[in-house]
Amino acid sequence: MTSEQEIVRYNLTKSILFDFFELCYFVVTPNHGPKISGGQPRYQIGDIVRLNCTSAPSKPVCHLSWLINGEPANRSYLKPYEKYVVGREGLEIARLGLEFRVKSNHFRHGDMKLKCVAKISSLYWQSNEASVESDRQQRAPALESRETVAAKSRAHGSSSAKPHSHTTLQQLHLATLLSLLTAFGRPNFSITLR
Repeated sequence: MTSEQEIVRYNLTKSILFDFFELCYFVVTPNHGPKISGGQPRYQIGDIVRLNCTSAPSKPVCHLSWLINGEPANRSYLKPYEKYVVGREGLEIARLGLEFRVKSNHFRHGDMKLKCVAKISSLYWQSNEASVESDRQQRAPALESRETVAAKSRAHGSSSAKPHSHTTLQQLHLATLLSLLTAFGRPNFSITLR
């Protein structure tokens, strides 16, 4: 190996290590799924739906989105809020409003599903869904809320009902780092995760 190749290898390794340590110390996943607030158990055509979705604290902040009956909500229905920082760790909370006038096409078989999804890249994905009924229905009022949890990262190996802990993320990043370093030759050092 020439000295020029060694310099390139050294700089690449240094860059990978920096990215690895930056990720290890700055990714904190939420400890629960997003929360939906506001709203009513029943709506009729012409009513205004006003809901908010709030993420649990994380770093970086979760990206929130709304789905209506499984389809992304119209952008004009979304009401973005500024993120805010909590705690001495500097964790961030996101909030996204949903506001629209109910039309007949919002109901499927007398039911409207409103889902909020919280996501951090491919490391974290959770949702919460509210099911509301049309006022035309003759059933008893019911507001159903269901939280859905899924890990959307193949690197984690499975879908878990629990958010991933900090240690698990560090172990994932460590495994990725070691795989990359091995691809560039055997490293002359070892890394211990505590």
